[in-house]
Amino acid sequence: ASGNYAEKRGGFLAMDDSNIEIIDSFFNENSADSFGNVIFAQLGSLQVKKTLFEENTGGGAAISLTKVISSIKSSQFFDNEGTSSSVDLSVLHSTLSIEDSKFLRENAKVESKSIYGYFASVSGSTVSIDSCSFINGEASQGGALQLKDSSQVSISESSFIRNTALI
Repeated sequence: ASGNYAEKRGGFLAMDDSNIEIIDSFFNENSADSFGNVIFAQLGSLQVKKTLFEENTGGGAAISLTKVISSIKSSQFFDNEGTSSSVDLSVLHSTLSIEDSKFLRENAKVESKSIYGYFASVSGSTVSIDSCSFINGEASQGGALQLKDSSQVSISESSFIRNTALI
């Protein structure tokens, strides 16, 4: 999916016990004014495998999860931009497993306006991160990740390179 626009809750909306699986897909230059720029998922499950999210923009993260059980495997997040939250993942009261994935800010067209954790903001959630890389993140708080509200996070065999926080 390329070049789509949504005023709220992303170009792809999954709510009320929806079970979504996205495999071998490409999301490029999609935008939304608020919440998920590409995917907004609430109360269900979301599996993402071998998918590229590139140059998506807007008011929220590329993927926004609220009360969702989710996994992201072998996927890439390149040069997404947001004006609030984080640019790649916003995780609220959810369970998320991320494996063999890459988060990179390389050719960003504008200065980062991300507030909470450039790649991911996690609140009240359980997250497992394995064999991932987070490179060149920049945010007001938490260069790569921001964790809050009793979140439980496990990180193994992952790399964090050149991430900065302004505060």
